[in-house]
Amino acid sequence: MRTDIDRIDAVVKGADPVDPLSLAGPDSQEAANIWERVQAAVSLGADAPPFCSPRPRRARRLGVPAIGMGAVAAVVILVLQLLPSPALQSPSAAAAVLEHLAGEAAAVEPVPILKGDQWLQSEFRVSYLAAPPYSGQVSAALRSARAVVAVNAVVWANELTQTCSQQVVTSVAYNSPAGQQAWASSEYGLPSTPQPQCGSGALGKDSQAPGVLDVAQLPTEPAALARALETGTTGISALDEPFFRSHHYLTPFGRAVTLLVGPTLGGTPALWSALLRAMASMPGVTLIGTESTHSGATGVALGGATGLATGEGDRATIILSSSTGALLEARNVWVTSLLAGRGFGGLTIQWLDPAGSPQVVDSSMLPSSLAGQVPTGIVSAVTNPGVTLNRWNTWLGSVLLPQLPGHSSAGAGATSAPGVYDVSVVTVTPDPDIARIKRLFQESGLVHGIRSAMG
Repeated sequence: MRTDIDRIDAVVKGADPVDPLSLAGPDSQEAANIWERVQAAVSLGADAPPFCSPRPRRARRLGVPAIGMGAVAAVVILVLQLLPSPALQSPSAAAAVLEHLAGEAAAVEPVPILKGDQWLQSEFRVSYLAAPPYSGQVSAALRSARAVVAVNAVVWANELTQTCSQQVVTSVAYNSPAGQQAWASSEYGLPSTPQPQCGSGALGKDSQAPGVLDVAQLPTEPAALARALETGTTGISALDEPFFRSHHYLTPFGRAVTLLVGPTLGGTPALWSALLRAMASMPGVTLIGTESTHSGATGVALGGATGLATGEGDRATIILSSSTGALLEARNVWVTSLLAGRGFGGLTIQWLDPAGSPQVVDSSMLPSSLAGQVPTGIVSAVTNPGVTLNRWNTWLGSVLLPQLPGHSSAGAGATSAPGVYDVSVVTVTPDPDIARIKRLFQESGLVHGIRSAMG
C-alpha cells in the first residue's frame, strides 16, 4: 500500500516528472523546466511526444514506457489544475503539493464548537533562542549572552477572546559560561518556568488577544483569502498589524504560518483547505522535501519569507502532515501567545511542535495554578471618533474602575481604522455584574457597539 509520502511524491512527479520529492532546496529552476515541457506539449498538439522539451533531457533513474497523447493531455490537465489561478503560470512542486494537501485538509473532521464554559486546549513543544532582558549600560557578557530554552506549553482559549497559558521549562543550554554567569547576576535571574497567566482581548474581530485568533469570519474561497492575507485586511489585528515588532511586518506567507500555528477558534476544514490553496498562489514558497520534526513525525517541508525586520529577511520552514495538511512543526517563527516568561528577553522560536490536535475541555479542567486569574466576564466596545486614549484612560481611572469590585482590568487596542480603538473591561470577580459595567459604558458617551459576555 502506498504511504501518504508516496502519494505526495507522485503529485510532485506529476508537476515535475524528472525529480522526486526529495528536493534539496528551492525549486525555482525546476519550475521553469516543468513549464517548458507543459508549454511544448500544449503548443505542439497531438503529434507531440510525451513531456517534450526544447532542451536535452536528463537521465532518468527509472525507465518510463512510451505513452500516448491521451496520457500527455491528462498530465497537462493535471498540471494546469494544480496551478494557483486559472491563468497560465509557471507551476512549482510547492504549489502542486499544497493543492494536494488542500484536498486532504477538506476531509478532516472539524473541531467541535465550544459551548458554555468550554475552552480549546492546545499543547506545544517549543525551543526558544533567548536573550536576557536588560536596559541601559550592561556588560558585554550580558549583552552577548544567549540560551536555547526548551519548553512544554499549554494554551487555553475560549470564545470571549480570553486566553490562559502555562509553560514548563524543561532544559536550558547557554552559549558560554561567562554569559550564563552574567545572566544569573542580573536583576532578572536565569530563565525559569514562569507563572501561569491569563488575559483577554476585546470582543469582536477588529482587535483580538494575541493568544487566540478568531478565524470564523475569514473567507473560505481561496482567492478571497489570498487577497486578505496579501493586503493585510483579514480583520485580525495580530495578522494585519502585528505589534510585537514595531519595525516588523508579515508577508502573506507569514500571515498564513501564523494561522497554521494558532491557536485559533472557529476554524473549519473548508478554511484550512482554502488556506493551503491560498498559499499555493503565494510567490516564493518553495518545496524543501520530506523532513522529520523534533517530535519524530515525518511530513512535507516548505519554506518562505515571513517578514522583513530592519532590512533583513525572515524566513520560516513549516512541516505539514502528508495525510491531513495539518502543521507538524514550524521553525523560526514568532507567536506572541508563547513569547513570554520569567528571565526571558528577546525571543525567537527556533521550532514549535504542536502536541496532537487541540482538545475541547471544560473550565474545571484548567489547572488550579490559574485560580483567581481566569476571566469571569468581559465588556467590550469601540470608541467614538475623536476619543483619544488619554480621554479613555481618564474616564476609566476616575469613573468606571472606582465603582467596580476588585480584580478588574481594562485596556485599549488600535483597530484597523486610524484613530479608533477597541476598549474592554475584564473581571475575574465571581458572579460579576456585567449589566452594570455595560450600563456605565453606555452612559459614558465615549463608545458604541458595546458587547458583553460572561466567562
